Amino acid sequence: MDHHIRLRVVCVFVLFIFSSCSPQNIVDENSMDADQQAGIAETETAQAEIDRVVSESVSATLTAIPTPTPVVIDQMSEEDLATAIEQSTYEATGAAEEASQYADSASADGGLTPEELEELYYLFSWSIDEIEQALYLVDMYYDLYGELLESTIVGLENIDDELQEILEVSQSVLVYFDDISELISEGNQITQDNIDQIQDYSHLVSTHIDNISTLSPGWKQSRKDEFDLVVEQALSTIPDAAVETRRGALSLVKEYIDNINLAIGDGRFSLDELQTLSQLGANAAAGLGQFGREFSGVSDMINGLTMCFARGQLPQINAGIGSLQGAIPSIR
Repeated sequence: MDHHIRLRVVCVFVLFIFSSCSPQNIVDENSMDADQQAGIAETETAQAEIDRVVSESVSATLTAIPTPTPVVIDQMSEEDLATAIEQSTYEATGAAEEASQYADSASADGGLTPEELEELYYLFSWSIDEIEQALYLVDMYYDLYGELLESTIVGLENIDDELQEILEVSQSVLVYFDDISELISEGNQITQDNIDQIQDYSHLVSTHIDNISTLSPGWKQSRKDEFDLVVEQALSTIPDAAVETRRGALSLVKEYIDNINLAIGDGRFSLDELQTLSQLGANAAAGLGQFGREFSGVSDMINGLTMCFARGQLPQINAGIGSLQGAIPSIR
């Protein structure tokens, strides 16, 4: 059963126990059978009302949980995806911090009310949803750029590890809240050990949030530095093939287009693909360059596409391929 549903059932069940134990509801041993039957009927009616309240409460709680900001991976550039990861991580840590702070404040008096437990279920469930969204985007980044980058991936893995820790702690907290809910439903008191454990979970979450805050600026700088280096190396490739005719130069351009279409077709950016494109692009640009300024614009398009691939800019690549293909007939 969902954590929210369990808590709702427990809270309403506890309230029902309290109301059933009030003096006016205690059955007199000397009552007539008719009175007992009436009492049973009243109990069944009350139970039906409880079921209705539980159903409505569960629906309201689940509806109230915010949905993580949707992100469409297709046609995103590396920069777009990195920004989405940063934003999603910010939202995830914000939700986790709110849950952590509420856990501290709610347990500060040495106890927890059913209402406070309900809010804690809500906040930690919300943070789990946000963290899973951030981790999903991180996995997409690995799939797209894991074969192209090195230090950037290492930096992201460090943030990934901290998000995973927050997720595991939050999931453990919800399980622990189940235990506390069971204590309440059985009429037992929450102990100081229970409170200490909740606060330990809370402080652990806060520690990992702080770690992410420390790591994030370094990851952003690492991305910039590595992409600058990758682009510089790609555009400094020396041609290793020569052509003497326009037709030959044009064939190099077509070969470059075929290979860049193939490279983006697998949904990943790899260093091997970039090195191949860099060489083919250098050859094609040099082949056109020997025929004068007539082809300078096309050479610039080729170099621009190579740079876009080096930066993982898929939308720009798709647009650039179309422009390059459109320019080819005019130079025959």
